[in-house]
Amino acid sequence: MKKLLLLLLFTCCTACYIHSQVATLTPLLELDGAAITSISENGEWACGAAQNNADNAGYTSNASKWNLKTGERIYLVSEEESEFQSDAFCITNDGTLVGGQYLFEPAYHINGEWHTLSLPKGYTRGEVRGIAIVGSDTILVGRLFDGEGYVKVQSAKWVNGEFQKIVNLIPREYQYNEDKRMANQITGISQDGRIMLGAIDPMTWPLRKPFIIKDSVFTLLDIENRTEFEKFHANFDFFKEEKLSHDGKFIALTFFANMHIPCTYSVEDDIFTIIQEAPFETGCKAIDAKGNAYYAGPVTTGVDRKSYVTIDNKATCIDSILLNKFGITQEQINATCQDPDLTGSIRYIYDVASDGKTIIGSAGYGIGGYNWVLHLPYTLFEDVPDAIENIEYNNNIAFYNNQQINILGKANYIEIFNINGQLIESMPVENSIVQANLQQGIYLIKIYNQNQIITNKIIVK
Repeated sequence: MKKLLLLLLFTCCTACYIHSQVATLTPLLELDGAAITSISENGEWACGAAQNNADNAGYTSNASKWNLKTGERIYLVSEEESEFQSDAFCITNDGTLVGGQYLFEPAYHINGEWHTLSLPKGYTRGEVRGIAIVGSDTILVGRLFDGEGYVKVQSAKWVNGEFQKIVNLIPREYQYNEDKRMANQITGISQDGRIMLGAIDPMTWPLRKPFIIKDSVFTLLDIENRTEFEKFHANFDFFKEEKLSHDGKFIALTFFANMHIPCTYSVEDDIFTIIQEAPFETGCKAIDAKGNAYYAGPVTTGVDRKSYVTIDNKATCIDSILLNKFGITQEQINATCQDPDLTGSIRYIYDVASDGKTIIGSAGYGIGGYNWVLHLPYTLFEDVPDAIENIEYNNNIAFYNNQQINILGKANYIEIFNINGQLIESMPVENSIVQANLQQGIYLIKIYNQNQIITNKIIVK
């Protein structure tokens, strides 16, 4: 690996390596208020829809997907269909397959078209909430409900477009609500198809409880007899929302017991972890493949809402990490939102790629419009990697003294990068000396002449 890195540095691919070390925060402002709500496992694609408030319709429309490399929004409906019911909840790594709903029916979008899925008797509507590609099988999961609204709700699964009844995997006492109506749903599936996340009585708080089905075995995620929640018990408590990591190993949850409490659950270890250091009234919406939680609050307002992660057992605002560690400026953070009452923070996180290096969210009230995508060279939880330290340089080719870079040998011009790989200066070289006022730190110097590019490290103390 080290030899490969060295080879890249001494070829024309050097610029690619440097670019990969730069953090970028890109606003994705949508005039129709569309919210980017779900990201692909590899962080290259995202999907979502706009809230349709015409005539108090109260439903979503303009289902779309976003290429997170370019920021391009691709509408999944035509202009004539823009006000029709449509939504997008999940997307594959290549961006070709999107699951959601179209005209209130469960559907998937591929090759420019929506394809509605079969429904069992007694159900007229539904949604696709998760996708897993396993071998030659395409597995879609979600929920079904009747035309009267959410009076009865049933978990759903389709394999290669064919409906499969999976409600029988749920114990009978959890299939129905107190009115003896079907009340359960699936909200996500792991990439390998082994783990599904769902909820019983999903439309009724405080009766709503999440569950997992792992290798066809049902487990209710109940707070009863769980010591982790003893001190939070109240007359009105439940899990408000839950999100499965792409690999299915972790779940992000928001617990409500007179206040919002972010927590996580390890599927493999059967352990709840309450994020006790989190600020008051925060909710947990996203989790990566290492179990790192991303939470935001206060959840009851958008004006004061900020996003946090836990570092060294402390709740750390993501804004401060971006400013102090990744070189993102306050102006860039402000640019994620055009509402003057909401500027100053990247706000609410919706989803995160498995590796934690691509994050999507909204600067608004959680309903879209002020979306952003954050690309990181390494995660929020990692120390600054020693990529520069591990490079073997041509020693003593350049050195720094008295605000000058002195170069031994011929050079046409140089580029100076900080430890994060960000280009901070590019200038011609005259008489082997370059004036440069560098602050304390480690820098990568690329020295160009007619025949080659030479790298050198400079430490300014």
